[in-house]
Amino acid sequence: MSKLNWKLPLTLSILLFTLGTFAYWLEYNHKPKKEIEDEQSKKVFKLKEASFAQVKIEDGTKKFTLLCLSTKDPKLCKPNDHSEWEISEPTKLSADSTNVNSLLSTLQSLTSNETLDLSTETPEKKSALLKEYKLDSENIKTGSSRKVEINTVQGGKLVVYFGAAHPVGENIFTKIEGDDAHVYLIPSYFKSNFEHDLTYWRNKKLFSIESHEIEGFNIQSPKNKIQASRKDGKWTLRSAVDELPGDMDQVNSYLGSITGLSAKNFQNQDQNKVILENAKQALRLVLQFSEKGKTQLPLTLTLYEKKKLEKGSKTPATELLYAAVSNQKILFELDTSSLSKLNKGLKDLRMSKLLTSLERYTINRIELAGTPVDSIVLSQKDSQWSFSTGKKEVDQSKVQKLLDKLVNSKIEEFLESSKIPAGLQNGIQITLGDEKTHVKHQYVFWKLKDKLYAKDLLSKKKEAYELEHSFMDALPWSKDYFNKVPLVTAAPYNVAQKNAVKK
Repeated sequence: MSKLNWKLPLTLSILLFTLGTFAYWLEYNHKPKKEIEDEQSKKVFKLKEASFAQVKIEDGTKKFTLLCLSTKDPKLCKPNDHSEWEISEPTKLSADSTNVNSLLSTLQSLTSNETLDLSTETPEKKSALLKEYKLDSENIKTGSSRKVEINTVQGGKLVVYFGAAHPVGENIFTKIEGDDAHVYLIPSYFKSNFEHDLTYWRNKKLFSIESHEIEGFNIQSPKNKIQASRKDGKWTLRSAVDELPGDMDQVNSYLGSITGLSAKNFQNQDQNKVILENAKQALRLVLQFSEKGKTQLPLTLTLYEKKKLEKGSKTPATELLYAAVSNQKILFELDTSSLSKLNKGLKDLRMSKLLTSLERYTINRIELAGTPVDSIVLSQKDSQWSFSTGKKEVDQSKVQKLLDKLVNSKIEEFLESSKIPAGLQNGIQITLGDEKTHVKHQYVFWKLKDKLYAKDLLSKKKEAYELEHSFMDALPWSKDYFNKVPLVTAAPYNVAQKNAVKK
């Protein structure tokens, strides 16, 4: 028997392994790196890891300088972070961080569609081409070409000039300061960054406060007069005749509308009196703060409505809305829809649910009474509901459904005493309690035709509520509603039955 020669298979195996390893490296290591390098080579601004300390934008006589105020943190002053920005030129103002971040992202990702190499051209030809592209020293000096200057936190500086539009296609001739040998063609959409005015770059928010800082507010308008105050996390609303609990979700949404107010335009303070001439006060809103907060003195927001006459017409065609804030001398122009968002009444902000989310998980006792159910008491122990008397088992899902509806169903209409429909005496009375008290909430529910109504028996206010129709299915309209129905199992199908079927 001849001996096996292992040298050839071994050599082939080593060769295949080497080729496989190389192919893997080429596909998953070298190729991605090469693609990244190629992509980075097309970038006009080589700013992959840089932090922006300052950005200048110039378009002729129009100049804006944006400064990052968060340069001490190396992770900030980059696109889409939470850095603070300021306008230092043409005037000192807080900057709009959203619009600044948009600019930074554009600068960081801007790529050239094509690069023109002028290094092989004669000096005369190069000068002629740069002049044609409006990137020569004369155009740069006179301001005919646009300019972006970037200073990084790391100490780098980059100046890029934007010249004429390419005669074919949608591109702009661009060059970097200090490099006359290369001209880049970049997408024309970038020129929109030069077309913005000061309003675009400045911070348009009326307030630099957060919703949680507000401890109270007063609304005064021709239609509404409300005082609202927060204590122990709960809101109370007061009018000339009522005192009602506030709806946490509705009030928080309202406060969000206040703190999120944004101006569409700004007016020079010297012209405030002229602008507000013939304007009428539409709303006055006073915000109060905790003594422990950064803002302690009350702030007053006043909204004014004004009709604008079109040229050559005596009929007002446009409504304008202006806002004045007590701690600022600027007059803000707002979108007209802002008035309806802020001019809220008791009905808009009062509690519109029968049970809050926090209370829902403290309820451990439910007592039912009335004609449909007779008298039933449910109690909870170890997360399980049971009847206080009898051996019947409670359907846990139906109890949870009732509690969920009490929390999630919104009151659709508040009905005054004269409008309360008949049927209350034949309704279902539900009393909700917790560990401290057996009577924390008490309601009576009744239906008339296809509508559902409820009344708060603990409220002194003579009113009832019209509820969502879907709430009706969660209520116990019979005394066995909460009884758990046992599962019905089929009898075993034995051989004798099988043979009988065959015969």
